[in-house]
Amino acid sequence: MNLQTIFTKVKDHLLKQNRKCFEEGEGERCMYRQGELSCAVGVLIPDEVYHSKMEHQPVDILLEENKGFKDLFEFESYDMITSIDCQKVELLKELQEIHDEDYVWDWEIQLKKLAKEFDLDW
Repeated sequence: MNLQTIFTKVKDHLLKQNRKCFEEGEGERCMYRQGELSCAVGVLIPDEVYHSKMEHQPVDILLEENKGFKDLFEFESYDMITSIDCQKVELLKELQEIHDEDYVWDWEIQLKKLAKEFDLDW
């Protein structure tokens, strides 16, 4: 998956879903999947790769510990040292942060800023 594909898929998903994916109860922690909902990164995880043990892990840890997930992003280097690989990881982290930290009504604004920052099409 290239940067534009990642961004477009997540942007379209978040703006359509229009609500956070989180574990209800004390703390309300964001989750990759919860019922029919998924977060910015969760929407990128195919059913055959997803496991509940992924929950509450930062995306960079998922990439280190889950080869099936990491393979989706077609990294140029296994240890993610090339600049495009670093950009993919940074984009995933930024998308995760928008979902987890920003208000839903701010998502479109934040996603537009992110698109500009990464020189991506809206």
